[in-house]
Amino acid sequence: MGGTDMKKIGRLILILALVLTLLPCAAGGESIEEYGEEIKNALDSLTDAFAGDSQQAVNTARQNVMDVVSGAVKYLARIAKYDGRCVMILTSMNYACVSWSKGSPWSGYMEQAYAANYEVFLKGANGAHYVSLSFDSAVLSAPGYTKIPYDIYHNCVRAEATFYACTLTSGNSVIPVKVYDDFLDGDGEEANIFGWSGDLFAYIAEADYQAAAPGTYTGKMGYSLRGYDGGDGHEYNTGWVGGEISLTLVKPGDPVEYVVTAEASPAEGGTVTGTGSCRPGTPVTLTAAAEEHYRFVNWTENGSEVSTEASYTFTPAGDSHLVANFERSEYGITSRYCFVALNGEIPEPLDFAVPGTRLFIWRDYGDPPEGMYWTGGYSVDGQLLPPNEYEFTMPEHDVTADAVCLPQETLTVDLSAGPVPVPGSALYACGDMDWNDPEAFDCYLMDLDGDGTYDLKLVPREEDGTMLVSPLGGMLALSPSVTKDISGEHGAYGTVVFSFTPPAFDSATSDSLLVLPADLDTVEAGAFEGDTAIQVVDAGHCMTLGAQAFKGCAGLTKIRLSGTCLIDEHAFDGCTSLYAIYGPADSETQAWAEAHHLLFIGE
Repeated sequence: MGGTDMKKIGRLILILALVLTLLPCAAGGESIEEYGEEIKNALDSLTDAFAGDSQQAVNTARQNVMDVVSGAVKYLARIAKYDGRCVMILTSMNYACVSWSKGSPWSGYMEQAYAANYEVFLKGANGAHYVSLSFDSAVLSAPGYTKIPYDIYHNCVRAEATFYACTLTSGNSVIPVKVYDDFLDGDGEEANIFGWSGDLFAYIAEADYQAAAPGTYTGKMGYSLRGYDGGDGHEYNTGWVGGEISLTLVKPGDPVEYVVTAEASPAEGGTVTGTGSCRPGTPVTLTAAAEEHYRFVNWTENGSEVSTEASYTFTPAGDSHLVANFERSEYGITSRYCFVALNGEIPEPLDFAVPGTRLFIWRDYGDPPEGMYWTGGYSVDGQLLPPNEYEFTMPEHDVTADAVCLPQETLTVDLSAGPVPVPGSALYACGDMDWNDPEAFDCYLMDLDGDGTYDLKLVPREEDGTMLVSPLGGMLALSPSVTKDISGEHGAYGTVVFSFTPPAFDSATSDSLLVLPADLDTVEAGAFEGDTAIQVVDAGHCMTLGAQAFKGCAGLTKIRLSGTCLIDEHAFDGCTSLYAIYGPADSETQAWAEAHHLLFIGE
C-alpha cells in the first residue's frame, strides 16, 4: 500500500473519530447516530480493502464511503440547524475526501450543508433573515455623553449596526444628538433567534442641553443593520431605518422622582394598581380591573385618551395623574311585589341584566303590604304597562319593576233603599256563604255576625261579575250598620260597611204605587204579569194572590200584605227587585217571606 493511500486512511480515521464523538451530540436523535454507525462501518471496510491486494475492493469500499457520507450531508442540509461541531465535521470530511468530492453528486449537498449551518434557514414574517434593533428609554441629566441602551435580535451568525446622528423634540424644544460609537459588531453563538444588549454613547452639546426645557424628548435614531452568514459571504442588509428613541431631560432642581397617581371613574367601577414614585425615564405600568357588572373603557390623562388597554405602560415626563374609565356592562333590577326574569318554564329572578335584553315580569304571589292590593297591572320605572302586558326591554340604566298596588278603600253598602250591586270579590271576603237551592231561588245567603240568622241575600249577576245584595231579617238586629274587615284579602277594599235603616212603607200616591181596592179579596192569576212600572204594591186587604199574579214585575221592590193572605208559590216569579214584605208580625205572611228569603218588616 502506497504512502498516498496511508494518508487517506489517516484522514478517514480522523473523520471517523469526529463522527463518532461529535456528530451524534450535534444533531441528536436516532437518525444521526445511525449515520455515524454507517460511516464507521464504511471506513472499517475501506481500511480492510487498503490492507488487501484488490484494487476493485478498494474502489467498492471507497464508493460505499462516498454514498454513506452523501446521505449524512443530505441529512445535515435538511435539518438546517446551526452547530459549530457539525461544521467541524463537514470541514474534516471535505478535507479528507477532497479528491473524491470534486464534481461528485454530493459536493452540492456539501455546499448546501455549509450554507445551512452558517446562515441558519430561519425566516421572518416576510421570508427574509431576521435581524432587528430596538432602543430603551434613557435619562439625560448633564451635557456630554449619555448611554442609550439598545437590544439587537437576529438569527444570523453575525450582525453589525451603524448609527447616525438625530434630532429629538419635546413640544417646541429640540435637542440635537450626535453619535460617539457609530459602529457595533456582534458574533452569534446560537443557531436560533438570539441577541445582545449594550449601550450606545450619544453626545449632547453643552449649549443644547442648557437651551432645552426639561421633559421627555422623542424621535427616531437612524441606523442600518447587516446580517452575515459567516461562510461564503451571504449578507442580509436592512438599509437605513429609524428606531423610536425616548430621552428624558432632567436639570438640577428637577424632581428626583415623579409621582404617578390614578383613580377609577366611577369609583365603584373598578380598581387601579401600579401607582407610586419612579425615577425619570423609568417605565411605569398601570393596571385597571373592572368590578362585577362593569367593563373597562380606557385610560385618560387630562381628559385625553392615552390607551384602551387595561394594562398601560408609559414613561412619565413628570408627575402624572391618570383616570381608568369604566362603564356599566349590566344594570340593576329592583322588584316590588314581583320579580323579573328571562322567559322560561322555571323563571329565575334576576338582579342585573344586559341592556337590550328582553325581560318578563312575574307576579310574586306573596301578600301585598298591609292595606294595599294588587290592581292586576305592572309598571317599569313608574310607567304603567298596557293591560295584560308583562314584557319590557332592559334599558341602559337601573330599573324598578312593580306589580302595581294601591291602598285598599272602604266600601259602604247602603241597603236601606233595597238591593245594591256589589263587587263579588268584596263579598266573597266578608264571610261564609250558603248556596241556596238553585232551582228555587238561585242565590247565596250570608250570616255576617255568626248568630245563625241570615243577614244578606246575594244574587250573582253574570253580566258584570257583581252580586245583587238584598237585606234579610237578620239585618234588622244589625241596624244601623255592620263593618267587615277584609284587609287581609287581595281586593280593592279593606273594609266593607253594610248600612241599613229599615224602610217605612211609602203609601204616598205615585205612578209607581199600586193600591188594591179594599173590597178586592183575590188577585187573579197573571193579573199584573209583566207590568214593569209597578214598584210598590199595597194589598193589605187582599186574601189571595193567584199564580203568577205579579210575574215579571221587575221593578217591584216592596209589597204590603195581610197577615193571612194565601200566596201562590209562583205569584212573584221574575220579580228580581222584590226584597221587602210588610205585614202583621208573627203571621203566615212573615213565615212565607222568611221562607222565600225576603226581608219581612212587621207592622
